[in-house]
Amino acid sequence: MGLRGRGRLTNKYERTKIITAIENSKSSGARQSSVCAALGFCARTLQRWKLSVNNEDGRINNSTIPANKLSEFEVQRILNISIEDRFSNLPPKKIVPKLADEGIYIA
Repeated sequence: MGLRGRGRLTNKYERTKIITAIENSKSSGARQSSVCAALGFCARTLQRWKLSVNNEDGRINNSTIPANKLSEFEVQRILNISIEDRFSNLPPKKIVPKLADEGIYIA
């Protein structure tokens, strides 16, 4: 079965097995692009996998905190307001305008 359409990221163990299988096929005379196409992905994917051996799924690990991240105080205030009796059955898109009418802005 090809890799195309699996709808998930390939973990490090699976990538290692696939890379090994492709390398074995290449040493037997097969073209890399043909083997990759038969497995259902492009040769560029294989190239990315080889470059990102330490990354589990190849995504860049971005550990910066967004500038607009809510503080713990803001999160707690939002939770406390949303469980008040008058808001408990309302979605956020109805709570925010009601609070704005009262002159309350949280985040």
